[in-house]
Amino acid sequence: MLVGLVLLPLIFISIPSLPLLSSYLPGLNQVVLLQIVLFIGGVAWALINVQAYPLVADLGGKSRIGFFTGLYYLFSMASSIVAPGFLGLLMDLFSHPSLFYGAAGSFLIAFYFLRKGSKIIRTKLPSPDVGKISGNI
Repeated sequence: MLVGLVLLPLIFISIPSLPLLSSYLPGLNQVVLLQIVLFIGGVAWALINVQAYPLVADLGGKSRIGFFTGLYYLFSMASSIVAPGFLGLLMDLFSHPSLFYGAAGSFLIAFYFLRKGSKIIRTKLPSPDVGKISGNI
């Protein structure tokens, strides 16, 4: 997931500069270049999306899987409601490329929260070697 959350902002930031890049690559037209970049973006999105629900379900455990599933869908749907208006406002205020910069920023925020959450989980879970060491003493 972290790899996808690093790749997607880089891809989003590169999209507004594709016309400039295509001028340096005369054999490649802009449409083909955009298709290549969007294909790589789709692979990066798959790295995030495919693992998102299993991660949330695993965090909840068997006793609270329904609650965590509900939270997952609550925030997924809430972001589907809020994001178009927010990114549209960015486009109205700044210009059309700000859509890609805003999307990149949201994925960087997601990267931060995923890292922070994984650190919290690692500190709360006991190390598998702790039992072995204390059992041998």
